[in-house]
Amino acid sequence: MRGGYRAFRMSTPPEPGGDAAAPWQPLFEQAAAAMAILDLQGRYLHVNDSLCRMLGYRREELIGQDYRSVTHPDDIDPEGPKESDEPLEKR
Repeated sequence: MRGGYRAFRMSTPPEPGGDAAAPWQPLFEQAAAAMAILDLQGRYLHVNDSLCRMLGYRREELIGQDYRSVTHPDDIDPEGPKESDEPLEKR
């Protein structure tokens, strides 16, 4: 797989600006790794602070934006993110 995005299916997809008490949210927000939750069209629904720092954007600037707009063209897989149970490997 090229690029740095891997898709995982969530049992209950989060809504943008959804319930702050969602069970996944504390781990997501406090993760040292850059993380994002995207919709099926590739738009950011949720981003953590690590991703914002890495990309140099504020959270409000990323929410709703297509991930391809902040990804180098050589790192974009033409087939889009792949659904997988395997963790993403460093390259």
